[in-house]
Amino acid sequence: MIPPLLQASDELVDGRFDFLRLERLHVVLAAELDGAGARGRAAHLADDLAVVLEELDLRDSVLLGFSMGGGEVARFLGRHDPWRIAGAIFAGAITPALCITDDNPDGGMPFDGFTAMAESCRDDRDGFLDSFITTFFSNDAGIQVSENVRAQALRIAHQSDPVNAVACILLWATDLRRDCEAIKVPTLVVH
Repeated sequence: MIPPLLQASDELVDGRFDFLRLERLHVVLAAELDGAGARGRAAHLADDLAVVLEELDLRDSVLLGFSMGGGEVARFLGRHDPWRIAGAIFAGAITPALCITDDNPDGGMPFDGFTAMAESCRDDRDGFLDSFITTFFSNDAGIQVSENVRAQALRIAHQSDPVNAVACILLWATDLRRDCEAIKVPTLVVH
């Protein structure tokens, strides 16, 4: 049997793993979890992932968590028995902890930075999403993807529920270190 690769977010890395399908190395599935896409709530993303695995009766799966999807994978592996999981991949993930705290001084920004982003998204969603997507794909040399990729990511971001988009920004500040410590499957981290 071909082992499944379950991507924890549905579209942002769409097409990037087609070579696995073509070479029959993996069955690649992408799950749109509530709150992350067009459907609904921001809470319980890891529990939703558990439902997908159970409903599809997936076994020997590799979980791929890109960006916020990495948080979903870490929380799943920290909360659920990993008997269906052969391994995990964190690609540019929010794990283990983005928020600067007393015991995490090397985080990305303090909680008030996440709050400011959430407020900006709430107050001017279109402007925030356009700016955020551009920054997301940029470094000191400028934007690193084509306009088509940036536009696709922006289209995907606009599918999110406005209330849950704000809530998801605050989820980025979640401390996932204990979840990461609980991981018991082979894991690849790519940053």
